[in-house]
Amino acid sequence: MVNRNYRGNQSVRDISFPLAAIGSALAVMAVFIYLFAISIRFFSIFLGLLSVFFFALAALRYMAVKKIFPGFAGILYKILQICFIIWLISFIIVEALVIAGGKTDEGSEGSDYLIVLGAGINGMTPSLSLSSRLDTAAEYLRDNPDTLVIVTGGQGPGEDITEAEAMRTYLVAKGIDEANILMEPRAVDTLQNFKYSFGIIESGDIEDPKISVISNDFHLYRSRLISGYEGYDVTVINAPTPHLYLKITYIIREYFSLAKVFAHYVIYGI
Repeated sequence: MVNRNYRGNQSVRDISFPLAAIGSALAVMAVFIYLFAISIRFFSIFLGLLSVFFFALAALRYMAVKKIFPGFAGILYKILQICFIIWLISFIIVEALVIAGGKTDEGSEGSDYLIVLGAGINGMTPSLSLSSRLDTAAEYLRDNPDTLVIVTGGQGPGEDITEAEAMRTYLVAKGIDEANILMEPRAVDTLQNFKYSFGIIESGDIEDPKISVISNDFHLYRSRLISGYEGYDVTVINAPTPHLYLKITYIIREYFSLAKVFAHYVIYGI
């Protein structure tokens, strides 16, 4: 269907129904994931926000075609289109950086300190992502027995103990000497993981220590970035992310986590 637009000099195609159909499909997916895939509920929120955006586009397009406040509707529709294009370009760039940065650095062997970043635990049991990090750490520590390992992570909702304590228990069960495990039990996010862990390292007696960091592949680009902002040159080690659906979810989430890092260091200068 084609009508005159709000200025009356161009045709406006009514694409409100396809836009609403996209919004509806995204909404159904978001609800399904939220109800039946608890481990990736962030993805449902992401899809839900996209569905709202497409419903808004559909409503504005419909208003412009039906000449309901056509000037306002047409202008706002164009603004949303431009904002979406800008966001999509930034999203693609950031996601490319995250994927490209998810590899183990060369020369990570023989570090003085190994930082293992925390992740969620279920009661006292490490999640799949955290278990992967700890298995990778245990293998590294068996090959580098003189390395001190810092396990970092506080206690969050649904966690009976701190992540650091659960990580230490897991590593000890894997045969790692408890005397080589340093706990950092306060951090509630990645920024604090690094800040507090670097504080432990600074209080030690190793001058100009070599530091490696273990996390899942999606997390490594942000780990390098934060370490650099904190003034440390670290090598990162990839712990594979279990299950493709988890990897996709966490890679998408990194876009928003990196925005937080940018705001923290660049905008607020903390």
